[in-house]
This record gives sequence, structure tokens and C-alpha cells, in this order.
Amino acid sequence: MEFLANIGIVLVIEEHFKKTYLDGVAMLDGETPVIALTLRHDRVDNFWFALLHELIHVQKHLTPAHLFIADNLDDKSRSSAEEEEADEGATEALIPLAEWEGSEVKGAPSAKNANALADRLRIPPAIVAGRVRHEEGNWRLLSHIKAGVRQHFNDHLGGSASPS
Repeated sequence: MEFLANIGIVLVIEEHFKKTYLDGVAMLDGETPVIALTLRHDRVDNFWFALLHELIHVQKHLTPAHLFIADNLDDKSRSSAEEEEADEGATEALIPLAEWEGSEVKGAPSAKNANALADRLRIPPAIVAGRVRHEEGNWRLLSHIKAGVRQHFNDHLGGSASPS
């Protein structure tokens, strides 16, 4: 949060809004970019994907004529060029395609292979496991490899880190 605040981006973390499917929002408040993330899915892979997805919207898609973008990242029917670009950019930032294609975990999903790729990329194994589940469309694969994020934001829920 502090890093983003230091570069002029406000980050707001909220609990999931019941009966909604909102994962994140990118918007402009005047000239200040604001990213709001809900903790709808308490998973480290979802958190980092959503944050990177919204950062790409901030970098490439927000304009004075287009001030607000809201995302349900589970909605497969959202097929705009902006959403595809944000999805691809977030995916590439987390696990570059060349690394993914060359990894053993892609063809043989196992804890050993997930940990090997995570170690090589210096990312949490839960991010690799999340990519496996997403690519395969099977949310039970490597389900024992997970990490939550909510506990890291208990002091910030409903608040923000604002640029100085």
C-alpha cells in the first residue's frame, strides 16, 4: 500500500460486498488514480492478479473520458479489448508465458513442480497453484497449496493508503 501511495496511487482494501461479484475497481479521482480491491476470494493468487489487473487499467485505460472500470474477474463473458489486455498483462506479470510454457507444472501439476516454478520465480507457490487451477478450469487441483491475504489487511479494511 505504501509503495503505491508513494507513486501517487491510492489503494483501498474492502471486505467483499455481500451479494456482489466485485473484485476490483480502477478509477480516477481528479487526476489521482484509485484502485479498490475487495477480498471476495481470500487467496494470494487472486489478490495479486486483481491488483495487477487494476494497475494495467490505471496505466493504459483510465482517461478523463473513461474514469471508472469495475471488474468481476470470474465473469468469462467480459470480452472487451481492455479486459483482455489487463488479463494478459496481469498473467504475464505474475508468471511470464515463457516460464509457464517451459515449466513441468503445466503438463504435470504436482506440489513438487509448483514449488519448483515458484522457487525459480521467487513467488508464493499458491500463485503457481492458482494459475494451474485457472488454466485447467479445475479448482480442486493443488487445492492444498493456498494462502490467504485477509489477515494481512485487517488494519486497512475500509481504509486506504493515500499519496503523500
